[in-house]
Amino acid sequence: MKILFAIGRLTVGGGEKLLVYQLKHLDRNKFEPYLLTLFPEKEESFERELRQGLLRETRSLGAWWKQLNFRGLFDFISWFKLYKFLKKEKFDVAVTSLFSANLFVRLALLFSGKPKVLISYEHNIYRDKHRWQIWLDWFLAKFTDKIIVDAESVKKFTANQEGIPVDKFLVMHIPPLANAVKIWSFAEDQILNAAGDLVLNADVKVRPPAGGRTLEDIRRELRIKPDDKVILTVSRLVEEKGHIYLIRAAKEVIKNFPNVKFLIVGWGHLEQSLKDEVKKLELENNVKLLGKRDIAEVLPLAALYIEPALSVDIGIASMEAMAQGLPIISTNVGEMPVFVKDGENGFLVPPADSSAMSEKILTLLKDSELRKKMGVASREKVKDFTIEKYMQKFEGIILSFIK
Repeated sequence: MKILFAIGRLTVGGGEKLLVYQLKHLDRNKFEPYLLTLFPEKEESFERELRQGLLRETRSLGAWWKQLNFRGLFDFISWFKLYKFLKKEKFDVAVTSLFSANLFVRLALLFSGKPKVLISYEHNIYRDKHRWQIWLDWFLAKFTDKIIVDAESVKKFTANQEGIPVDKFLVMHIPPLANAVKIWSFAEDQILNAAGDLVLNADVKVRPPAGGRTLEDIRRELRIKPDDKVILTVSRLVEEKGHIYLIRAAKEVIKNFPNVKFLIVGWGHLEQSLKDEVKKLELENNVKLLGKRDIAEVLPLAALYIEPALSVDIGIASMEAMAQGLPIISTNVGEMPVFVKDGENGFLVPPADSSAMSEKILTLLKDSELRKKMGVASREKVKDFTIEKYMQKFEGIILSFIK
């Protein structure tokens, strides 16, 4: 069966990494995969380094790859190219991911011919959708066989927001993906992957980005001493992610543990205001906003992971931190209580409560044995969430519709 995977672009993120992993683990005895990207890739220097590995891996998977260059919703030339491509290939199955591909590709398929199976992915809760976007999602859902979401909270919110029957949705938790694109060896003073190669899933090798670095290089760059305790969080810098409350909690933590470093990885429109808050609280030496950075670089530095969000489904980075064996402190929102069991592999705190957050951080910093115990429990919690099981379920859905 010819199966199309469509997405906006291949910048590195949870949805993009999942797609690459799906391509790699797809049963080639049943499916012939095609990849479609809609937009030009962004050429920012850091993303370019990461994407070189991602794109090389994607090309090495043997999937046909069609790249379009949509400049916007009214780029009629690109619309025509998309229509011609879909009309010519006549896919048996189409899988669209994230809003742009869900809109563009599903709409074009109404004119070029609907495949036997049409599946779309919703990875997030979108509270700021415009009315026309909500209406189009509602309309296109009528022609979609199944909408896959990462969490029960996304299912409930999207069904309510767009008036789509809940039985149209299927919840499939994404497995940890920190190593989906690359697996680094982070042993002390060892070059990342001592052989000089970038290892993918232990059996596919590509060359790493230029200038492979040791863990000590990364520490030196971030001014982190070997005995510093690192607290990590990774997410977009937007209001609902709650970074402001983490920064305020850091003030109390640093009073007790001056050698603690808070690393905030992500980008968004709040970046400058969060930096201003760090400066206002005089935390510049301890709280670092790193912008865009591969989570695989910073995970090995962390002693614990924190999810301060006011609203979240299940943070993919949280799953990756658990797979790394880190205790988790999370706000009690969305799907997080499914994976973070209070007192077992971490702590749950109320959202927007800096005091509760700092209290639990201090509890873990004071007790190395508790951190270790909770870290082991974290790894145990996610060990059964594997890409192999995920793909068995994914392919089973498609085959059930075909039958």
